[in-house]
Amino acid sequence: MGQGLSRDFIGDAMSTTTVYIALFVASIFYALGLEYARREFQDVYDDLTWLMVVVGVGYVLIGLRALFAEGDWLRICGAFCVAGTPIVVRSLINVALARRRLADYLESLGGDDDTTAEVATQR
Repeated sequence: MGQGLSRDFIGDAMSTTTVYIALFVASIFYALGLEYARREFQDVYDDLTWLMVVVGVGYVLIGLRALFAEGDWLRICGAFCVAGTPIVVRSLINVALARRRLADYLESLGGDDDTTAEVATQR
């Protein structure tokens, strides 16, 4: 089997505490950005939850690069990609199905096809 995770890749140049503090501060700004996006882009905010999670996990993985050797870090990233892909695909399918249901509903109300497609796409 492979070796365990090797810490201290960068050594004393960047301690675990420094990385944690940097991630905490980045998360504060990210949370503020998400709140702004929620208020400004209410129409699409819920449809993009998957993207917000990917960005959040992404910057944590970038921060972890300072703590792990490249091979170890790549295996960690790979695990997140393997585990996260089905979840993101599921979210994208749910958005597409919701838009299709909305289009079907609008069509059942007697709207013309162009208007129905336009409103469903805006959803």
